[in-house]
Amino acid sequence: MINNKMINNDLFLNNKIECPSKPWSIDEFKTQINNLQYRYHIYHPLDIYIMDGKSNKELFQSWVANRYYYQCTIPKKDSAILSKCDSIEIRREWAKNINDADKVNGGIEQWLNMGIALGLTKEEMNDFRHVLPGVKFACDKYLSFVKETELKYAIASCLTVTFATEIHEARLNNWPKHYDFLTDDVFKYFKNRPHYAKIEKQFATNYILNNIKIPEEQCKVIEIIKMKQDILWCILDSIYVYHFTNLYNPLK
Repeated sequence: MINNKMINNDLFLNNKIECPSKPWSIDEFKTQINNLQYRYHIYHPLDIYIMDGKSNKELFQSWVANRYYYQCTIPKKDSAILSKCDSIEIRREWAKNINDADKVNGGIEQWLNMGIALGLTKEEMNDFRHVLPGVKFACDKYLSFVKETELKYAIASCLTVTFATEIHEARLNNWPKHYDFLTDDVFKYFKNRPHYAKIEKQFATNYILNNIKIPEEQCKVIEIIKMKQDILWCILDSIYVYHFTNLYNPLK
C-alpha cells in the first residue's frame, strides 16, 4: 500500500517564483527551467511504487490504458501548434513530432502494442473504455490550453520533455528486474523515445530561450511548465485513487 499522503505539498504550493527586474540571461533562463526537474512525475509515489517492483499486472494494464489516452492527445496538441505557426521552417521541424507519434510503428502504435502485450485488446485501448475521468479531464484541458494560447506558450508547455530521458532509462533498468510478465513489446517505446525526445527538447528549448526575453514572459514560461507537470501528476493521482482507495476498479 502506498502512503496516503500522496505528495509533499511544499512542491506545489506557495512556490511561485518572483519575476526578476531584468531578463534572465540565456544560461539563467535555462537553469530556471532545469530546476523544475524535482517536480517531474518520476517522483510521484505511484511511479515510485511501480518502479520499485510492487505493482501487479492489473495495475500495469490500467496505467498503460490511461497513459495511452495522453499519448493520443500529443499529436493533436502538436497539430494545434502547427496551426498557429506562420514559419515554414518551424512547421517543418515541429511536424517531425507528429510523425514520430503517428507513423507506422511510431509512438502511438508502440503504446498500443504495449497494452496488447499486457492482455488488453486493441478495441479496449482505442475506445478508451478504461480511461478514468480525471485522466480524460487533465488531458483534454491540456489540449484546450494549447489550442487557446499563443504559439510561444504552447511550445513552452512541451518543455517537460527536458526531464523525460531519466524516466525512460529508469524503466528500462528497473522493470525487467521485477516484472516477468513484461515482454519486449512493453519496452519498445521506452527504448525508442529518448532519441526523438532529445530532438524535441533541443528545438523547443532553443525556440523558447531565443524568443522569450521579457521577464514577465520568462516567468510565465516557468509557470506553464509547472502546469504541464501538474497534468502529468494528475494522471497518476487518478490511477492511484481508483486502485488504492477501493472506490472501484475500472478494469473489472
